[in-house]
Amino acid sequence: MKKFLNLILAFFICLFITLPTFAENFYIKNYEVNIDVNNTNNAHITETIDTYFTINSHGIIRSIPTKNDEITNIFVNENYKVVHEDNNYLIKIGSPDLYIKGNHTYKISYDYNFIDHNNEFYFNIIGTDWNTKINHVSFNIKLPMTIDRSKVGLSVGKYGSKGFSEGAKYTIMGNMVKGEIFRQLEPNEGVTIRIKYPEEHVSKNNIDYEAEEYSIANYTAAINKAPKGSYEQAENYAYRALEYMLVGNYQSAVSDATKSIQIGFDKNKYDFVDWALNVYYTRALSYQNLKIYPEAIQDYTTYIQKANKIRKYSFNSHIELLLGNCYYLRATAKLEQMPLYRSKIDGKMARYNYIFNHI
Repeated sequence: MKKFLNLILAFFICLFITLPTFAENFYIKNYEVNIDVNNTNNAHITETIDTYFTINSHGIIRSIPTKNDEITNIFVNENYKVVHEDNNYLIKIGSPDLYIKGNHTYKISYDYNFIDHNNEFYFNIIGTDWNTKINHVSFNIKLPMTIDRSKVGLSVGKYGSKGFSEGAKYTIMGNMVKGEIFRQLEPNEGVTIRIKYPEEHVSKNNIDYEAEEYSIANYTAAINKAPKGSYEQAENYAYRALEYMLVGNYQSAVSDATKSIQIGFDKNKYDFVDWALNVYYTRALSYQNLKIYPEAIQDYTTYIQKANKIRKYSFNSHIELLLGNCYYLRATAKLEQMPLYRSKIDGKMARYNYIFNHI
């Protein structure tokens, strides 16, 4: 009898030890996601997570699965650390010296750079890695084109779920999708959306994405290998910025171009190197595509000043061609910022430069 009782006790001890514990020390009251898709390859995402901690805790971990995609420009409203692990970005938020209990709000923003799927927007609005309950979800998605309702699919549930039966809704207004999950999500339930892009939007871009992605990977390896702050690192940042711009990833192009320029300024000796001049053109075009016109105008101006300085000493047909483009593009950027007459001077300079290059 005693042996039997011992076996029963051992069974219950083993059962207790092996049972999964879903009792997270917090739950999510509301999860708001805002997504601004700049182009088919890049989206800026802002998340507001309202949590309630049931016991004293240090913080949370936001896990973002990416597969072959990339995340840049991460910002969090408090202390955080990013770990890249098994195709996941783990954003560990909190401080070991600070305890939280009760209501607490986290704000996270980042740029999500799509690599493998330029013909659709496919995204986990809420990933299935949350090991806690989520009471309510709302999301807003803005695309650069009008959305066809028949091309939109929303899935709610465990990994691999398709569609939803109840507790969710979304509306489409032009290029916007607004949605809400008003049933409670259980631990490891997620929300996924898929929006197929119009055929004409995909086919108009003739960029060889596979080749560009290969180049980006090579430049990334070269950047990591080069000594920090070196000529080689600045050069590879400049070339990777160009590749990012070609695939329409303008946020990353601006980021890489800025890093290259900052290194160049520190060294103060790259003014007459082609890539060091062209990086201003790359960043200006990227700013203009992002509709950040003052910065675009400034970079076009810098390119024009540096190019005219080089022209005093030597002739370079490539520089002459880009110089004409810069005058023209700066004029178009000024049209967005200033009265028409302020852009006429750049328009005339662009025409003169065009004539000069075609005599």
